[in-house]
Amino acid sequence: MPETKLQSLLEIFNDRFFRIPDYQRGYSWTEDQLEDFWHDLEILADDGKHYTGLLTVEEVSIDKAKGDSARWVDDMWRFSNGYKAFYVVDGQQRLTTVIILIKVLLDKFEGATINTRPKDEMTRKFLYQEEATVSYVFGYERDNPSDEFFKTRIMGRNSAAAANVPETLYTMNLEKARDYFSKKLQGLEQDKLARLFKKLSLGLMFNFYQIDTDLA
Repeated sequence: MPETKLQSLLEIFNDRFFRIPDYQRGYSWTEDQLEDFWHDLEILADDGKHYTGLLTVEEVSIDKAKGDSARWVDDMWRFSNGYKAFYVVDGQQRLTTVIILIKVLLDKFEGATINTRPKDEMTRKFLYQEEATVSYVFGYERDNPSDEFFKTRIMGRNSAAAANVPETLYTMNLEKARDYFSKKLQGLEQDKLARLFKKLSLGLMFNFYQIDTDLA
């Protein structure tokens, strides 16, 4: 049976990682949508909950990943460690926005722990982790024009292909979102950053819906 229930980001990213499939359009949010998202976050109480929308996913089995190994080569160790992979079918705009903000926020946060949680642990949980290879918790399928851009220009990771990363309307939107949040967080005290992270990780509630693969 399909799984559907409200979950926070901490719950959603528990032993899961996500990819935006090639058939999905790229990141299309502009400043109007970012302003609405930021406003919702600002008015959310520190211990409040905010319904953020539907997140529809489809599980990618290890057999399917092995059959398309070129796309999943950096992620195979996650399968071996018990992680589950999912395609984001609906909700990728909101989820991409959240991950960009988490990246910017963690970069600006100076402490070793944020809300009693190790900052390094939160980086591994939401952004990327290196074991056999560097595997991103959220991103695009390999060969997608936005994939390398997201890794290098948004996640800030070095890459041999960084100099040849193509720029498209969608990648420009990714960069504008990063810059938007950088300006919003500029000059904020560390306590305020920690409170924002708590709202992001625990206060935003997604209707997590996993497609029944028997019906796909």
